[in-house]
Amino acid sequence: MPLAVCGRFAIYGFVVVVFTTSELLGRALGIRFASETLGTLYQYLDPAILEDDLARGLYYLHAQPPLFNLGLGLVLKLFPDSFLPVFSMLMGASALALLLAMAWLMRRLGAPDWIAGVVVLLFALSPNFLVYRNWLFYTLPVALMLVAGAMALLLYLESGRKLALGSVAAATGAVMMTRSLFHPLWLVLVVAAVLPFLARRERRRLTIAFVAPLLVVSLLFLKNQLLVGSFTGSTWLGLSLTKRWPLSQEEVTKLKGSGVIPPYWQRRPFQEPDELAVHGFFEDDGPAVHPALDAAYKTNGEPNFNHRDYVAISDALLEGDIRLIRRFPGRYVERTATALLLFLQPGPNSVHFLVDYDFARVHRYRDLLTRYLFLGGGVERPIRMLDPSPNLLLLIFPALLGVGAWSVLCGPAEHRALHAYMLVTVLWVTAVSNLVEIGENDRMRWEIEPFLAIWVATLATALRRRFDSSAEAAKRAL
Repeated sequence: MPLAVCGRFAIYGFVVVVFTTSELLGRALGIRFASETLGTLYQYLDPAILEDDLARGLYYLHAQPPLFNLGLGLVLKLFPDSFLPVFSMLMGASALALLLAMAWLMRRLGAPDWIAGVVVLLFALSPNFLVYRNWLFYTLPVALMLVAGAMALLLYLESGRKLALGSVAAATGAVMMTRSLFHPLWLVLVVAAVLPFLARRERRRLTIAFVAPLLVVSLLFLKNQLLVGSFTGSTWLGLSLTKRWPLSQEEVTKLKGSGVIPPYWQRRPFQEPDELAVHGFFEDDGPAVHPALDAAYKTNGEPNFNHRDYVAISDALLEGDIRLIRRFPGRYVERTATALLLFLQPGPNSVHFLVDYDFARVHRYRDLLTRYLFLGGGVERPIRMLDPSPNLLLLIFPALLGVGAWSVLCGPAEHRALHAYMLVTVLWVTAVSNLVEIGENDRMRWEIEPFLAIWVATLATALRRRFDSSAEAAKRAL
């Protein structure tokens, strides 16, 4: 019995060893925990608000869903003198939990321990994992929440327990309250994809369970509507869609003159308040409500992109972007194709200019893997249209989508709902991130990369069984 128990949990001991190895590799590559972005990233409230006025700051936050800022503020309040090591410890625990959860899911889906172990090893030693584990941002937590939702869904399918069902709702709700990419429509599509694989009783229970997270997110949207007139989880859609349109300066000048796009339209739309003041913004002529809404700059001198005027700016830019899409549909297709090429780069390609440590060794490690494992090239900035180098991910990614689709349609009946959840999520992130964003797309892909890794294990397991069956048939024939 002890040997059986030891064998059952050996894979998790192996995962801990793998995580330790990845920590040592990160140190060897010069990676350190990057928390300096706490005061510089646009997505965060002013650190002074996080520390001293967290509740009101979260209420007046409209640029982003509030959950990650809530976590930042709680750590700053509870550990005012030691928040840096606490942040690092929490991100490290999240990284280890992600690896353990991936191994658990692969085992439940029928992968042998050695296949699960190899997949986890490759995932943990990838440059993306090393960098995102050591960056104070929501990329890693979102990946963990998505995988936690998958675990809870599988546990519910196996046991029918209300606790597991509540955990699914909590995980998906937490994702939407952390990352505006995950709109309520994503959850509606997930539910619609999962329900056909459930019995009638489970369908009703699952549908009712997901009312709670949808209601919570709808209340967030309503709060933003009442606060700044925008029924959404993030008021940056117009800003994001304006980035890097393939237009010449002469074309931009003519389009501004004809009123197609506003006079402050720029290919790099996140302009500071001082640059936009000439257009009549940030005059501070109304009654002050709260610094999160009224202060043009944070107390540390960084721009406050949660200022109320950025809502009007983003809305006007969105109207201009829609006119551009109608007038130049081919340019928008070109922009989207470039975004997809960035999405399918091994990466990481969009972090080095945000952190303070020397990225040279990470770049050499990434370039080595990109060149010899994925047969691709590097990404240069500024990004030119259709310039990102193609690599094997352009073939691997659709192949893994095929594995996910096959698992939904032809896989074991007890696992089809889980694969449907994963497939809808991967397709959603792929579509929305590339239709809107251009620049940080490879980072967005990483948030659903654990699901891709699980499908690698699914494919490897199926091929192994096919090989074993062929070998057994050959033996019988002899």
